[in-house]
Amino acid sequence: DGVIDADDACPGTPAGTTVDARGCEVVAAAPAVEAPTDAVAAPIPAANLYFAVDKFDPPADAAANLAPIVEYLQANPSAMAAVSGYHDPTGNRDHNIELAKNRALAVRGYLVAQGIEEARIDMRKPIETTGSGSLDEARRVEVSIVQP
Repeated sequence: DGVIDADDACPGTPAGTTVDARGCEVVAAAPAVEAPTDAVAAPIPAANLYFAVDKFDPPADAAANLAPIVEYLQANPSAMAAVSGYHDPTGNRDHNIELAKNRALAVRGYLVAQGIEEARIDMRKPIETTGSGSLDEARRVEVSIVQP
């Protein structure tokens, strides 16, 4: 190994082995594994559910629209859902406010039925419950993810 035997701390090192100044084999460190730099974080889901006139039953597409929310909440136990109900401007205002609230409660009920703890669902009353845009667009519940 090229080290004088009197100074060799590791006698008997096979010929051709890379050794240090004491004559002991140098073990190469394994190359570090780098984390991929092109990884893209999954987007945080959000959903809008659109309700029929004067109804608060979850719409037929509720399960499909809320599936990404449920999956995200199940995978991220510290995250919460924010739920806000809206209504269109037609009809009795007090009735519509109650309708918007019942729509939001129906969505919360669906999320709880999917195994999301009620404490992880923040019921948020919008400043103005009347939606903007078309009447169909106004009759909605918005669901978003809130990070702690």
